[in-house]
Amino acid sequence: MKRRRMLQLALLAVPLALLALGPVTDLWAAQDYYSAAVSAPKIPAGKKIRVVVFIPNGPDPYFQSKWYGYEDEAKRLGVTFQLFDAGGYAFLSKQIQQFEDVVQTKPDAVILNAVSSTGMVPAYRKAVAAKIPVVVDNIPLRTGVAVQIMKSDYEIGMLNGAGLVDAIGGKGKVAMLPGPPGADAAKWRYNGAVDYIHRFKGVQIALTKWSASDPAEGLKNMEDILQAHPDLKGVYCFGGLIQQGIVQALKARGKKPGEVAVSCQDIAKHQEQAMREGYVQALVPNTPVNMARDAMRLAVMMALGQKVPDMTWNRTVIVTPKNVDSYDFGGNNPPEGWKAKLR
Repeated sequence: MKRRRMLQLALLAVPLALLALGPVTDLWAAQDYYSAAVSAPKIPAGKKIRVVVFIPNGPDPYFQSKWYGYEDEAKRLGVTFQLFDAGGYAFLSKQIQQFEDVVQTKPDAVILNAVSSTGMVPAYRKAVAAKIPVVVDNIPLRTGVAVQIMKSDYEIGMLNGAGLVDAIGGKGKVAMLPGPPGADAAKWRYNGAVDYIHRFKGVQIALTKWSASDPAEGLKNMEDILQAHPDLKGVYCFGGLIQQGIVQALKARGKKPGEVAVSCQDIAKHQEQAMREGYVQALVPNTPVNMARDAMRLAVMMALGQKVPDMTWNRTVIVTPKNVDSYDFGGNNPPEGWKAKLR
């Protein structure tokens, strides 16, 4: 009996060990092996469907990519598409008003990228009460939700922390520019990065500066940091807009490429260029165009009354100068020449 029990425990340990290791290939592979998580729905001839999308910060390159994905997938499927932009993470009341106004028009489905995981809960519940299908996209809500499509912001932050620690050789001062203080995605990413960095005793976080996701904020804050900490070895940042300001500050200060390592999220075209110039050492993208396509497909399927999964994941990877040439950029950016049509 004792031997049998030991064998049972040994067999149980194998899947637990694999679970602890996590999806290593998905997290660290040089290429993002993405395949559509949601099949394209078949819409009956003559059936008209209107899907309305809400995003928090339209100028952000990440949401520009999602905007294109929603718009193009709606065109492919032959459904009517509308999009409303809150204009920044500080404008919760604007997104609430936009959302509640749209609910009154009875759309066939809604896709919600929330400004706030708590602040948008009452508006979400109004849509549910009105029997309007809602796909919660990108930012989870702090309430029970029927259908979600998500990336893990904590995982993204940990990967950024890993890229930064590796780039500075596990030693030195780093600064944290984690983005908008009211944005849950920014907080979760920051938590992931800090948790990783704190495991390396040779790395010290010199300061943390929260700010709007804006190039001017990134430029000003980075200039101040370089003045106060001339021995800075690296910086963590939220998204491409802040990274744009950081790189400008490094160039203006006369810093050589790589002298201060930069680890950031997303992989807009200007971010890729900064990496190829040597100013950025780690980027952590998911595939926002593909994620938006899947969200649109889920919304249309719900509008048709079809069964959909309650959770769809969009995974991410880490890109560095060593593997950028092998990374599959498909699903990340709009095509050249595409412009968002402001509403």
